[in-house]
Amino acid sequence: MGRERMEPGQVGEVQTGRVRYDDATRSYKTATSAREADAWRARVRVRLWNGKSADLRAVASTQRKAEASVREKVRAALSTGEARISSSTPIVKACEMWLEDRAAQLSPQTLKDYRGALSRVIAAPDSPVLALTVGQANDAQVLRRLLWRATEERGRGAAKHARAVIGGTLKQAAADGVVAASAVPMVGALPKAEPRGRTERDTRRAFTETELADLLALADARVVALGLPLAEDAEKPKGRPPTVAKRQAVADLVHLLAHTGMRIGEARALRWADLDLTTRTLRVEGTKTDAARRTIALSPGLAARLTERAQREGMRGLVFPAPTAGDPEKPWEQKQVATALRDLLDDAGHDWATPHTFRRTLITTLSAMNVPLRQVSDWVGHKDSAITASAYLGRSFDSDKTGIADLIAD
Repeated sequence: MGRERMEPGQVGEVQTGRVRYDDATRSYKTATSAREADAWRARVRVRLWNGKSADLRAVASTQRKAEASVREKVRAALSTGEARISSSTPIVKACEMWLEDRAAQLSPQTLKDYRGALSRVIAAPDSPVLALTVGQANDAQVLRRLLWRATEERGRGAAKHARAVIGGTLKQAAADGVVAASAVPMVGALPKAEPRGRTERDTRRAFTETELADLLALADARVVALGLPLAEDAEKPKGRPPTVAKRQAVADLVHLLAHTGMRIGEARALRWADLDLTTRTLRVEGTKTDAARRTIALSPGLAARLTERAQREGMRGLVFPAPTAGDPEKPWEQKQVATALRDLLDDAGHDWATPHTFRRTLITTLSAMNVPLRQVSDWVGHKDSAITASAYLGRSFDSDKTGIADLIAD
């Protein structure tokens, strides 16, 4: 069996043994007995940052001195060629270097999450480790304060990403001999806390007719507002302003969700080839069960809106690709769609709502119009109408039940 492949920067196990000096070859040879030995030799295999392996050796009068000498050679070998970290390197800088080294190995979304955690948690102005070095930050109490605060203020997701970054950095530092061991494992589990100010979502509630109409009108008004000049006394928006294309996509998307009851995943996967704007039909391929594959009839208003979108965006690829990518085949990422819809819902004052509220609202509306439950289930792609009834149609224990009472004989 061959040797296990080592990663760049990885150090093998130090091996020691007694040696004797050979005058003929002017080199140290393995001693066959303690009596003939006159020194100790330590050796270790290390994979350098350039990918090459090196067999480092050191000879000293004692075993301890030989081990210390070869470890010093390891530190020297790994500190050359590229700028590497030491115990006095600022922890933020070390995390940046660690992340840069692994950028090619991470998915685009993971890399984005890790960079966000680095800038908003580890390198935040009030971060407990902002001014600390690698050696100082490698403390369980310090790291616990950092990650618990992140959990409370930004949620467990952000805290987990920050833990992955600083944990990976300190693990590499330990492998390089910069610190004895990473303190991250001693931090323990993160607390189950929600970000401050987060509103409880109501997954059982639907929009009223007025709420939905106002929300759809607001979505369209936000598109128009971007094309208007900013009033002299108006406050300029902070950060990068949303593009017209993005807000137009959000407006078209919410109209589609409201009038079809499609799931977010189904809308994101919808292609122009799935639409027939002449017959006003839409084919849903489905993302969950066989029942999710269905054909939906489009209202005249929705068909007209999608026709305008086709004329504006073209009829190639996805109906809702990433708004600012300029590529009809580039998907609009789920997280980015959710953020865009969250912005609209919060702007409308519906911080309790979720994107799925559009689906629940349509089901509730169709039920109120006495559409048979089986037809409602077929429309929204439920395999069993019992799911439609139990999961989407709310129950009212305080509703007027006199009609039932009249049916019961005295």
